[in-house]
Amino acid sequence: MAEPIRLRPLRVFCAVILIGYSVLLQGCQPGTEITEYQAPAQILRTFRSEHPSAQDVSYRQMTKDGVKVFLVQYLDGEEEKQAWYNVQGKPFVSRAERRSADQEREKQQEEKDLKAKEEADEKAAQAAEKSTESEAKKPLAKSNLPSGGHGAVP
Repeated sequence: MAEPIRLRPLRVFCAVILIGYSVLLQGCQPGTEITEYQAPAQILRTFRSEHPSAQDVSYRQMTKDGVKVFLVQYLDGEEEKQAWYNVQGKPFVSRAERRSADQEREKQQEEKDLKAKEEADEKAAQAAEKSTESEAKKPLAKSNLPSGGHGAVP
């Protein structure tokens, strides 16, 4: 009987470790995992139409920016991807992602404007250079020569 008593504390210890480990793993994953049957039909329709070849699909429900959203994680070939949807099945973009995208667009627009200005300045410089060259190539105007056509000095 001494044998089972020693095993019992070991089993309890292992059970506690396993429970703690599973709690930690769940803590690493945001939101609540749900099954395909628990996901709203609008989300399933939208996701399937946008990603017909998706494999190993998993669904999570959570709140982001105060809105109930669904995260769909899937494999596209060998690449892991994810898609976010609101309850109506519309793609969801968080405020932080929108802000980041807006900043990126502004940066690209500034670069585009700077490049256009540089090109305009370069064209203006080339036009000014051509103008200077054409002025230099123009023949000198005929001076008032005597009617004899000779340039003799009286």
